[in-house]
Amino acid sequence: MYSNTINLPAKLLEKLKQGIKKEDIKEIPFTLDGAKTCQKFFEYEYLNLVEQYQDKNMVFTGGATLNVVNNYKLQRKFSKSNIYFEPICGDEGNSIGAAYTYYIKNQKQVFPNKDVYLGQEIKTKESDHILKTNVEVAEVVDLLNKGEVMGFIQGKAEAGPRALGNRSLLLDPTLKNAKDKMNEIKKREKFRPFACSILEKNYKEFFYVNETDKSPFMMIAPQSKEKTKVMTPSIVHVDGTCRVQTVTEDNNKNLFELLTNFKLPYIMNTSFNLAGYPIVETFEDILFTLNNSSLKYVYFSDEKKLLVKNVS
Repeated sequence: MYSNTINLPAKLLEKLKQGIKKEDIKEIPFTLDGAKTCQKFFEYEYLNLVEQYQDKNMVFTGGATLNVVNNYKLQRKFSKSNIYFEPICGDEGNSIGAAYTYYIKNQKQVFPNKDVYLGQEIKTKESDHILKTNVEVAEVVDLLNKGEVMGFIQGKAEAGPRALGNRSLLLDPTLKNAKDKMNEIKKREKFRPFACSILEKNYKEFFYVNETDKSPFMMIAPQSKEKTKVMTPSIVHVDGTCRVQTVTEDNNKNLFELLTNFKLPYIMNTSFNLAGYPIVETFEDILFTLNNSSLKYVYFSDEKKLLVKNVS
């Protein structure tokens, strides 16, 4: 996806900036990396669009805001500006915007959301699998240290497309085969990158960000520092970036506790689902994932219960 590319001829580059025409396509070299080129053009045009507003408060929403690499570059470019990237920026966010509009027009009080945990809760039920009770986070961390993938369930489901520790699959990112191990469960394309959750206080230690930068909703993909690439290559994409969720005790107490006890202040985090299926919403969805993948463990941190696949 990010192989070496050649520079476009200056004349063609100027033509493409005005919009690609059918006759221009034949001039584009076959050796051009299409994905990287599209990203570069997107960043170029997006910056031109928003640069005029850098002295104002800037709120970014819409599907383009899911381009977390571009968000990171905007954050770095406008470091002195007040920037906000809306985490529910897809079509599903329209309903919230419509509700806010109604309340404001009718002069009703609007309370801002403190987080995006707005979905339904999942409670454990009887199943054919083993359900261990009174399981503390230390036991979960021990399984993670042994290289096991851990389903992590708590509270209400996340709104938006990112798993933020309430409907997540977690794995030790130091494992050499971590990407293959997670992809074996998820059954998804191997080129796709994995995200991580990190203690906010350690964010700057492993990524090129400013002291005050945060990313509680995984809306930023910063460049990784060299030690991050060496220690945990499984979470670093081929362009050197990683989509990051910064965690504090206030924004996710249970995940904060796990990270505090884990051997690193960060962990691989991806959505709890199989390829082609939505993120789990019910206990039955969880059982389906267990029964149709190599996943063995699911921890319900609110209930302190561990669901273990029965392989007998």
